[in-house]
Parts: sequence; C-alpha cells; structure tokens
Amino acid sequence: MLRFLAALPCPPADLAALTRSHLERLRRHRLVTKSPLCVTNEMTEIFLLLRHADQLLRPEVRELICQRGHHLGKYPKKTGLPGYSDREYSQIMQAARRQAAQIGDRIRAGERLVMLAAADPGQLTPDEQETAGWLAGMARTGIVPARCRGGGWPHGNLPDYVARVSAARHLFLTEQDLIPLLVLAVALTGRNPETVKELPAAHRVLDDRAVAVGITKRRRGKALSRQTVHWEIGTESRQLHTPGGLYLLVHTLTRRSRAISGSESLWGVWTGGSGVNGRAAPFAGSLTRSLDLSRWAAAQGLTADTPDGGDTGALVLRLDRLKTAAETRRAKATGGHLPSTATTNTMDVSYLHYLRNDPVIQAWAEDIIDAALADAEDSARSFQLRILGSAIHGRFRADPAAAARELGTTAARLGQALAGTLDTLAASCLDIDHSPFGGGRCGVSFLTCLRCPNALVLERHLPMLYALLERLQAELGKMTVPDWCRTHGVTWLIITRLILPKFSLAQREAAMRGKPADRAAAVLDLLSGPREPS
Repeated sequence: MLRFLAALPCPPADLAALTRSHLERLRRHRLVTKSPLCVTNEMTEIFLLLRHADQLLRPEVRELICQRGHHLGKYPKKTGLPGYSDREYSQIMQAARRQAAQIGDRIRAGERLVMLAAADPGQLTPDEQETAGWLAGMARTGIVPARCRGGGWPHGNLPDYVARVSAARHLFLTEQDLIPLLVLAVALTGRNPETVKELPAAHRVLDDRAVAVGITKRRRGKALSRQTVHWEIGTESRQLHTPGGLYLLVHTLTRRSRAISGSESLWGVWTGGSGVNGRAAPFAGSLTRSLDLSRWAAAQGLTADTPDGGDTGALVLRLDRLKTAAETRRAKATGGHLPSTATTNTMDVSYLHYLRNDPVIQAWAEDIIDAALADAEDSARSFQLRILGSAIHGRFRADPAAAARELGTTAARLGQALAGTLDTLAASCLDIDHSPFGGGRCGVSFLTCLRCPNALVLERHLPMLYALLERLQAELGKMTVPDWCRTHGVTWLIITRLILPKFSLAQREAAMRGKPADRAAAVLDLLSGPREPS
C-alpha cells in the first residue's frame, strides 16, 4: 500500500490525509494483477491495521473500514442492478401518478360525504345519504361494516370480503394502494426502498414551501443512521411531481388509519385482520413485506424494452431498480457532476453502485463524449494559427486593405500589430476585446495566445518564443513528466511543431542569437500570475 500511495501524483503525507478514494484506487490497482478473493483479503488486512489508528483518520475512511462484510470476499462483489430506460421509466411514473390521483380523489369523495352528513345532509342525494350514513359511523368508530353475499342459500349468510374492502376504501388506504404510492415515493425522493418504508409521520412544514422529515438510513451504520431531509412541496397541481407534495398527500390519506391505530409511521392501511380494528402500519413488522410489484405492472400494461428492439415483454418492476433509474436521471440533469448527483449517498457509492454499470448512463456518457470529441475535432480543423514572415510588411505597404482582408482584420489593426503595439508575451492580439474563451475582453493566460484565432505570430516574436522554450525545459527538471505534459506539453508542441518550422533556418538562428536572456527568467512568472512576496 505504501509503495502505491507514494507513486501517486499527490500522495497523502500522513494518515489524516488518507481518503476513501485512495483506498478504492488501491483496490482497483490490485485487481489488475490479483484475483478478487486475494484483493479482498489484502484490503481486509489493511482495514484491520487502520482500525488501530482510527482517531487519526477522516470520517469517510473510518466509515469504510468499519463496514461489515469486507472479509466475506469468497465471490466477486455483485454490481447493482441497472435502472430503467427512459421509455420504461416514463410509463412507470405515468401509471403510478394516474393511480395515485385516483386514490386521492376516492378518499376525498368519501371525506366529503362524511362532512356533508354532519354539516348539511340536505345537499346529498338519497343514494349519497345512505352511503354517508354508514361512512359517518365508520369514521366515528373505525369499524368497517360487515357485508354478506346475496342470492340466498347457500351463500346468503357468508361474509363478502370483497364488498367490505370496497367499503373501507372510501376512507382508508388498502394494501393494493401501497404500490403506486411507494413507486412515486422512491422515484421522487431518490431514497432506498427501506428508507421510504420507514418514513415517519412526524414532520415540519417550512413556509409552505418545503417539508422537513427525519429519515433512517440503515446502511450507514448506527452513528450515521439518522438524517433530516428537506423536500420541496411545490404547488397543489404538482403534488405528484415533488417529494414534499407526495409526502403530505400520503400523510393526509393515512390520517384516519394513524388516528385509530396510534402508529407513528407515515404508512397506514386497512388490512381487514391485524391492527386496531383492522388498521396497521404495513412495514412495522418487517421491511420485506411482500408486494406483488410485477403483477401491478402487468395490470397497468407496462412493457419492458428488448436489447434487439423486437417485441416488448412484460416489465419486471423492482423498487431498487427504480431507485437506480432516479439516480441516473439526476446525474443527467446535473450534467454528470458527481458532487451534485450524490445527494442521497456518498460519491463513491453513487458511482460504484448506481451509475457505473447502468446502461442508460453509459449511453448518455458515450453521447456526451462523442459530441465533445466532435466539437474538439471541428475546433482543431477550423483553427489555424496565423504565422507570418517578414513578407507581410511588404504586402502591407503595397496594399494595406488587401493584406488586412487576408487576415480577417482591419488595416488599422494590422498596422498596429506590425508596429508592435498589440504584442502580448509571445504574439500579437488582433482583437483583445472579443475573446473566444468566454467572450468579452480577454483575461486568460498568455500561454493561451498560441491557441487563439486572434493571435498573430511574426518573425520578431521568435526570440521570446525561444526564451519561453528554455524556461519550459528548465521546468521539466522541477516537475514530474506527467505534470509537465499536462501543464506545458501543448505549448511546447505548438512552438516546436507548428511555429518554428514555418521559418527558415537562418531566421531561427538569428532569433536564437537575439534571445532576451535578461527577460527569460521572468517569462513563467508572467504566465503563472502574481505571487505573494516571500
């Protein structure tokens, strides 16, 4: 480990500087030549050693080395499941929002009948009055009235459970209502399914714009399991599009169930069997409560994409895949900026477990890289550094306007450039007020002049260019080769491969003799900007 860390461009100086990223890079480096089992055993030994100095480590490193299961490396670590394609995700969300809206309308209609039965029964039709009568009793006692099958013997006295469930659905959520609401909650909050299932009813509304909720994250260990999140509420018409709006909707729909059962969980359903008068928190006993997600998906007509683009098949709906899909869409919305994407996990977890192997994010990243390479190629092909010898002076004296047109500038500006009044460090700038690097007046490094379409390199600039090459060569002895290539490699290539070959051997030798030795030492100081006095 010490040899690997010492070979890094920026090695940690002590244990306090060791980061989780360093350890992850070490693991990936060892996987190149070792088996997963061997690497797992090596990393476990390193983690055990680091535990003896845990007070000197960063919190992120302590969290990593204290996680359970590092030694269980008999098999390679499984990667996370991929999310859903844009089409699959869109149809899942549409179906869930449609059903959630129907659930809200159903319970609001039942609450309206209960309210009118107590406040103004005259507004109700005869059929509504009959329904409102037993709904008012159910709201008051919490007991759903029994229903019996009709048709006489032998079914006349048998209980009709389907009719009783239908009656309960006027005021309460039932188990079949959980799926669309859970789907929306996982997708909108971006939280793990188990965190969503454990959402509490206690919350604070902040200025009618956000809701503050205390959540539980079991995967972060006991010390980091509690966290307060703030979710946007949005307008009433966007209730099913914002996490805060959905939370408050579910809180309203489960109000009666919580009041009867006394549960502190956000989720409350009528089960017909367990709980106080049939009300229960569905995930109080176990977070692995069976939910037939794929059956719901089939009932909604949801279909899955096929790799070959053939006929679509039945969609297999999983909440963990939905969480991954939400993570990938947030990554795309933030332009791939990982610190902005990793809002519900650490950056390492977000990348390794959700983004790295997801086909949607891979295809998106490939498109971004292809577009960037195409832009870079177009820019490279369209840009040609203007390098002129002494002949330009004769052409300018003969016809200033024609010489200026060749360079895409004005005769006055070209005259200033030839006179030296527009010189920068090692070139002339024909349009300093319109920089291609951000617009407006140019304020970038002098090194950028050699990559700018506004630059003009003349024979009189050669001495300073040779001085610059001398200083770049001196810097190579002070830096590592990779760092030097990243900092000065492009400038070196532009001067040696693009500019100098444009001039004759005699011109280059004259420039070497006229190299400003007294100014050479200050060249890189100008390029690097001002420094504080020592």
